[in-house]
Amino acid sequence: MPEEEHLYFDPGDGRLMTFFVRPTRVNDPTPNPQGVGNVHHLAFTVSHAMYTQVAKRLNERGIWNTGPIDRGFMDSIYFRDPNGQLLELACYKFVPPEGCTHADVLRTAHRIRVAAGDIQHRRKSTWPTR
Repeated sequence: MPEEEHLYFDPGDGRLMTFFVRPTRVNDPTPNPQGVGNVHHLAFTVSHAMYTQVAKRLNERGIWNTGPIDRGFMDSIYFRDPNGQLLELACYKFVPPEGCTHADVLRTAHRIRVAAGDIQHRRKSTWPTR
């Protein structure tokens, strides 16, 4: 559509993410449904420097947010975009060993937890519903 703009993001590993934006669209801040078949939230990894500024900037603009959430291995903050989609900005608290990715470390940690009998790998009670 001619009235749509495409925003391209390179997550740094050769993949490309594209958001289609229609500037004339009227925002609808109603939270998106979170049932089966819907997207609960989109998470983006940011630098520690960016993360430390997020809550302040959101609050200055009157944008609801959870404030910082300490997840042990990472810090998160959630907020909704102007169209009701829940977003998470997260900053890892560890540097993976050389030759490994954050995903490698998290996958290994999850396997260890499951082997130890800990089947609850998410604390849904800390996910925002607002």
